[in-house]
Amino acid sequence: MQRCSRRRVALETVQERIEKCSILAPIDGTVLRVYARRGESFSTVTPRPLFSLADTSSRHIKAEIDERDVDKVSVGQKVIIQADALDGKRLNGSVVRVSTMMGRKSISTGDPSDKSDRDILEAVIDLEGNPLSLPIGLRVTVQFLTHTTMKR
Repeated sequence: MQRCSRRRVALETVQERIEKCSILAPIDGTVLRVYARRGESFSTVTPRPLFSLADTSSRHIKAEIDERDVDKVSVGQKVIIQADALDGKRLNGSVVRVSTMMGRKSISTGDPSDKSDRDILEAVIDLEGNPLSLPIGLRVTVQFLTHTTMKR
């Protein structure tokens, strides 16, 4: 009986060690980038990211709205999305969320005349159809449609 008990304790000890070395993702998703490799140490005292993880089951676009245009954007508003990578093809979408707090511009257009010191409001756009072929992080241009734009 003692022998069986010792084996059980040894087995539980090994299982606990394995659990301490395991990483469980907080969501179902796709690993986009790996920051740590097998054998590297990790500490909860000075934590650092191990992976970049995303839910890729649907795609959204994050748009920055210039402070001058904040009053022109609302939830439910239709948009057209374009990108050089789309080879002239346009995607449709609609605004599903508009932030309630202004923030600093984080997306650079590369245009030297573009002011980087303006505040922006962030909007999240849902895409219509199946845009899963779009790569994550692709820079796009979003055109917010008004009632007059939609009639044309």
